[in-house]
Amino acid sequence: PQLLKLADVPYFTTNKLSMNDTNRFPRYTFWWYGLDGTRVLTHMPPENSYTSAAVPQMSIYGEYHNTDKDLCPRGLQLFGLGDGGGGPGYEHIERRRRMRNLKGCPPFEDEFVVDFFDRISKDSDRYREWHGELYFERHQGTYTSIAKQKFWNRTLEKDLHTLEFVAALANGIDEYEYPAMWLKKAWEDVMLYQFHDCLPGSAINEVYEQTQARYAELHAEAEQLTRQALLALGKTLGEADAPGELFLNASPFSQEDGSVVPPYAIAWMPRTEHEEEPCRDLDSFILENDLVRVAAEADGTVSEIFDKRANRSLLKDSKRGNVLMLYPDELTHWDINKSYLKEPGEQAVCTGRKAYRTGGRQIIELTFRIGHASRLRQRIILEDRNAAVRFETEVDWKEEYQMLRVAFPTNVVTDHASCGIQFGYIDRPTHHNTSWDEAKFEVCAQKWVDMADAAGGLALLSDCKYGYKIWDNVLDLCLLRSQNCPAEQGDRGLHKFTYAVLPHSGDAWDGGVIAEGYRLNMPVIRTGCTGAGGAALLAPFSVQSGTAVIETVKKAEDTDELLLRLYEARGGATVSRLNLAGYEALGFCNLLEEPVEEPLTVEGDSVVLPFRAFEIKTIRIRKKG
Repeated sequence: PQLLKLADVPYFTTNKLSMNDTNRFPRYTFWWYGLDGTRVLTHMPPENSYTSAAVPQMSIYGEYHNTDKDLCPRGLQLFGLGDGGGGPGYEHIERRRRMRNLKGCPPFEDEFVVDFFDRISKDSDRYREWHGELYFERHQGTYTSIAKQKFWNRTLEKDLHTLEFVAALANGIDEYEYPAMWLKKAWEDVMLYQFHDCLPGSAINEVYEQTQARYAELHAEAEQLTRQALLALGKTLGEADAPGELFLNASPFSQEDGSVVPPYAIAWMPRTEHEEEPCRDLDSFILENDLVRVAAEADGTVSEIFDKRANRSLLKDSKRGNVLMLYPDELTHWDINKSYLKEPGEQAVCTGRKAYRTGGRQIIELTFRIGHASRLRQRIILEDRNAAVRFETEVDWKEEYQMLRVAFPTNVVTDHASCGIQFGYIDRPTHHNTSWDEAKFEVCAQKWVDMADAAGGLALLSDCKYGYKIWDNVLDLCLLRSQNCPAEQGDRGLHKFTYAVLPHSGDAWDGGVIAEGYRLNMPVIRTGCTGAGGAALLAPFSVQSGTAVIETVKKAEDTDELLLRLYEARGGATVSRLNLAGYEALGFCNLLEEPVEEPLTVEGDSVVLPFRAFEIKTIRIRKKG
C-alpha cells in the first residue's frame, strides 16, 4: 500500500484471491493496511472472476456473495475476455443490453473503474480493514519455476541499480555522457520481462529463449557502461604515481575486501606486493573461525552450526542441515502439489569431498548425484571474519517432474519467521494450526528468511531463489523444479546459485541478517579501474544514526538532481541523520519524482530524518556550488 500511495495510486483491485484453494477470502471492499500503516482503498469484484461473461447468473452470484454489501452495496464487474487481455466482445455488449431491465438481475451502470472507486470512496470511513499480506493460495510454483529467468532478473536489478549509482556520481564530469536513454530502455525491458507469465516461469520456451538472450546483452552493456562511469570517477581518486584499483560498494552496508569499503562508496586501494597464501588441505571437515563452527559429514550434510558468541548450536537435536532432497512434483510451472509434503523424498548421494584453505577462506568441496542423472557440485565457504556460511552450488539438472530442495532444521523456539520483502519484512507462521496457516506451505521472500527467539537465531539467505517452506521451524529453500507445461524441459541444463546460513544474536537488524542479505547479493566489486586523482575514497552519502538505510541512489529523470531513496529497515520508529558531503538537500519527492510538501530539517551537512516503521522517503539533492 505504501508503494501505491507514493506512486499516486489511490485504489487497488484484484480478483486473484478468489482462486484460493483452501480458504475463501472474506473481504470485498475494505482498507488494506501495509507494513508502515499506510492504507489503500481496495475492492475485489464479488463475482469472483476476472473473465466475467456478463450473464445473469454471475451478476446474481456477485450480488448475494458480497460479504461487505452491508457497508458498500456496490460491486465491480470486469466483463470480457480477461485471461489474455482480449477485453469485451460483441457478445458481452449484447448480454449487457439484454440484462439492463431483466427482472431478478441487479441493476448496473457502465463506467470507468476509477469512477467506480471515486463513487465508493465517499463512504469509505466505515469500511472494514485487512492488515498485512494478501497471501494467494495458489501458484506457489512460480516462486521457483524457470530458475534462469529468476537469476537473470535478479542480476539485471543489481546491474541497473549499480550503474545508476556510479553514473549519477559521474554525471557532470568533463567528457562523460550520462546514459539516460540506455537506462530508460533497459528498465523498460527488465520490467516488461516481469510480466506475470514471464518472470514467474509460466510462459512457453520461445519467451525464455528471447528474454534470456536480451538479458545477457543488457548485462554486458551495463557492465561496460558502469566501467565508463568508473573511469570518469577515477580521475578524482587514487594517487597518480602509485598503482592501485577502484573498489565499488553499491550496497547500504559496509563491506570488507582487503579493507573496509563504506556504504555507497568507491574506494581506491594501493596494490601491495605479496604472495597469495597457497591452497592447503585442512585436517578435518570442520570450518571454524572466531565466530562460528560448522561440521560437514561424509554424506554432505552439516551436523553442526555452532554460534560461539551465544554458545549455542542452531541445528535441531540429532537433525542435519544442508539436506538436499528430491521430491515428486507433478503439476505445472504454476503450482506445487501439496502431496509432496507427505513424501519421504530422495536424498542426494555425496560422491566426493575435500577440505582446504585458501587466503582468508576455509572451503569444503562436495559432489553429489541425485535423481535420474543430475549432478551437483557445492563449495561450503567460511570466511575468517564472517559468521555467514555460504553454499556456492552448481547443478547439471536433468530431471522431469521433480523438485530439489535444501533444509536446515533449527532449534529456535518461535511461532513465526521473518521474511525479507521489498523495503522491509513480514512475519509468517512456522506452524499449521489453522487452514489459513496450512495454506502457506510455500511462501516467498526476496533475499532472506529468519527464525529467531530472544537469544538469536538462524537466517537462510539466497542470491536468486524466492520459494521457502518454514513449517515446524525448518528453514527450507526450493532450488529447482522440472515441469513440462507450458515450457517443455524449461529448467533442464546448468544452474549456478548461492545460498547461505547466518547464526546471529538479536533480531534481523541487530544480528546483521539484513546487512548480510545485501552483501550476498551485492558484494564489493573489484573494478579493475585505476585512479589518477588525489582522494582515496568517494563516499558522499552516509546514514549516521538510526535504523534507516539508503536503498537507491539515482539521477532524477528530468533534472540533474540526484535522488536518495531511504527506508526504515528494522520495523520501528527512528530518527536517522543523513550526511551529505559536497551536496545539499532540496526537499522530498514521491516515487514519480514529484515534489511533496514535508518539512526538511537541515543541520550543517546533515539532514535529520524521522521515520515511522518501514517508511520510505525519497530526498532530492544537488551538488554544491
